Amino acid sequence: MQSCVEDKCNILEIPGETTAPTSTQLDRGSPEFTLEEDDGRAFIQAYEKKSLFGPGDRVRYREPDSHTIEGPYLVASVPSPGKYILCLADDKSVLAKEGEEIPEERLELVRGPEPGRS
Repeated sequence: MQSCVEDKCNILEIPGETTAPTSTQLDRGSPEFTLEEDDGRAFIQAYEKKSLFGPGDRVRYREPDSHTIEGPYLVASVPSPGKYILCLADDKSVLAKEGEEIPEERLELVRGPEPGRS
């Protein structure tokens, strides 16, 4: 059986056949998923979520169900994709929000130069 996407044709596994396409053969260039092999059968494996922010980024925090915005804070660390530990922008040794892991959807990037810098 063949599958054609964007003018590329790939041979797909047919039950009873001994070979299956590799992830390279099935690469569709999508940022959403990749195809891998497991015991001769192809399956879709989700990409690991990438974090929007990194250590040192200045962010503002929004309380859930509130219009109040706090900050700016600095991202101290990224313990897992989409989760952040914040510290105070003026004292990096003090963790903000009691060191709680903050979900990405509660943060927004602060644009522009840091205060006191031009």
